[in-house]
Amino acid sequence: MMMAEASTRTRSLPATVLLVEDNRLDVDLTEDAFRTVWPLTQLHAVFTGEEALLFLERGTDDGALPDLILLDLKLPGMSGQEVLRRVKGSRQWSRIPILIFSSSDHTEDRAGSYDGGANGYLVKPRTFQGFLDVVRSIGEFWLAWNARPPRV
Repeated sequence: MMMAEASTRTRSLPATVLLVEDNRLDVDLTEDAFRTVWPLTQLHAVFTGEEALLFLERGTDDGALPDLILLDLKLPGMSGQEVLRRVKGSRQWSRIPILIFSSSDHTEDRAGSYDGGANGYLVKPRTFQGFLDVVRSIGEFWLAWNARPPRV
């Protein structure tokens, strides 16, 4: 009973997630999964690394930074690794948790991501149920239970 109460209570927490993903199908699956599992979460999708950095410079409609970034590695133009380096190298943005959300499970991609400051590395699931499961887990830890870092 205690767990159910906590789970219900945490779902009311508003959160903002920035999804950096160039594959429209993966964007749609992730958006659908968040709407299903975490309906109060604001998910902002951008398709390139350059758009991600512009979003961070602007912030959301009210100027806030995202609480979490889901970042694909294989992006047109600026790579996800470069976005990771720039965000983690910025005093203003370095505390935003970044989860790499990639279809690659290559050792060098994982190593480079953690070396660049990623907070986690998730391999994209192949089914909608898998997306639901991953999004549920992301939200439970990063949006509901994790104490968010103070802003700089």
